[in-house]
Order: sequence, then structure tokens, then C-alpha cells
Amino acid sequence: MQTEEIPEARRDAIDLEIDQHGIAKYERLREHAGLFAHADSHCLPETWTEQQRHHAVALAIQRMPGVVPVEAQINQVALYDPEAAQWHFVPIEVFFGEPVRKVNA
Repeated sequence: MQTEEIPEARRDAIDLEIDQHGIAKYERLREHAGLFAHADSHCLPETWTEQQRHHAVALAIQRMPGVVPVEAQINQVALYDPEAAQWHFVPIEVFFGEPVRKVNA
């Protein structure tokens, strides 16, 4: 179900529960992306008007460097920083807690 299909009166009733392990993974991704003040950036969209949020989403989509097919093998996780309006990419091993492989250039 997409968000716009949920009746407005029920949107506040949607619970998202993330355990400590999930939060640790998320924080590790943000830190590897150089986004240390992510708690502050999470509060930012709450201060925006609906028009500002729509503009921010449009900008994020516009700045996507590319897309891959759903069935494609991936090796990175993309994180968007709404404050800087930039995408950050982190090796997927960081998400899984594995050592990051060095690539010889």
C-alpha cells in the first residue's frame, strides 16, 4: 500500500518499530557516509511546509545519479542528506557489518 492510499485520518496510526540492531546499522551507514549530525537532519523536514517537502522530494529525485533494475546486484547503499541536498553512497558491506573491501585503483 502506498502512502497516498492510506486515509489521512489513519496516517498517524502507522507504527514503525526498529530494534536496536536496526538502529545500530542505520547509524553505522550514516557515519560511513560522513553524516554524523543525522539526528538534526531528521528534524528538519518536520519544520517544512508541504510545498517545501514536495520541492525537497523533487530535488532528491532530480539529483539521483542513476537507477538500476530491481533485480540488479548492488554493492552500495544510497543515503540522501536533505540539508545538503546530496546523495551519499556507502559500500553495502557496512550495512551487513562486514569488513569493507578495498578496491585497487
